[in-house]
Amino acid sequence: MFSIIIPTYNRNDSFNMALKSIKENFDDSIDKIIIIDDGSKIPIKETIDYHGMNKNKFKLIRTKNKGPAHSRNMGIKNAKSKYLIFLDDDCTLGKNFIKNLKKVVKSNKSLNIIESHFLDPNKNNVYNLAWHLNYLYRLNKAMGYKGKGKYVNFLGNCYIIKNKMFNKIGLFDERFRTREDADFVIRAYKKSIPIVLFYDLKIKHNSRSHLFAILKQFYGYGVGQVILNKKWGDYANKIFYFNILDFLNYLKDYNNIHKIKYALVIRNIGYQVGIIAQLLKSFQLRKSLNEFLNILLHIKKVYVG
Repeated sequence: MFSIIIPTYNRNDSFNMALKSIKENFDDSIDKIIIIDDGSKIPIKETIDYHGMNKNKFKLIRTKNKGPAHSRNMGIKNAKSKYLIFLDDDCTLGKNFIKNLKKVVKSNKSLNIIESHFLDPNKNNVYNLAWHLNYLYRLNKAMGYKGKGKYVNFLGNCYIIKNKMFNKIGLFDERFRTREDADFVIRAYKKSIPIVLFYDLKIKHNSRSHLFAILKQFYGYGVGQVILNKKWGDYANKIFYFNILDFLNYLKDYNNIHKIKYALVIRNIGYQVGIIAQLLKSFQLRKSLNEFLNILLHIKKVYVG
């Protein structure tokens, strides 16, 4: 019934934590665990811990470093199950994930794309806390309607997708090094395919926890956003628009609001610098200047209002 696809790159430790969570959820409904090593410096096959699972259930693929879109596509091409579970190498399955997923697909046979609910296990770190609160805010503002424990057309990641959907939507666009999931969501929307989130399908996200990692991560998002905007224009901005003042109002009663503001500014600096770098590659100097001004405007909005 299920194939689990895990792209991984230079995260051998967190990758093995992901496998441990699969072991804790393992049952006969899992047909295959497909691991795509995207050119890690230390090959995954040298450090993998199967946690006692049958090695015949695994398929290891090693490629040159081409990014997560290429890795996911390699997994899709090697998967034969009805449903594909996409698990990032810095995420772990929550308790009873597979058990709950079987209930979901049994009672929602018409659904083609299912979304898991993210938890952040390290909310004591200000960067992780900002990320998690941002996620909860987006969940609160999700497109569609809130029904019986689920949101329709929520914008998140770690999807469960029917294999046949890739014939209709297409594979992940390998031009993206980041934001490939956002591009896929847009294509699903364009074809009126709902994405439904279920709270019982919990994923723990071991998000970045120090300054350089946050800057690097959001720099990559900024680079990807330029490509996304070039491909989809205003439609991408409409779907993924984020109102910083509305978000801060959402957090107005939160105790650590000043720390959250700091973390948001750091994230946005990385994001905008990524956009500027990508624009400069194509000699778009005026747009680059506008993005620099956006950094200053963002700081003003956060701290002045």
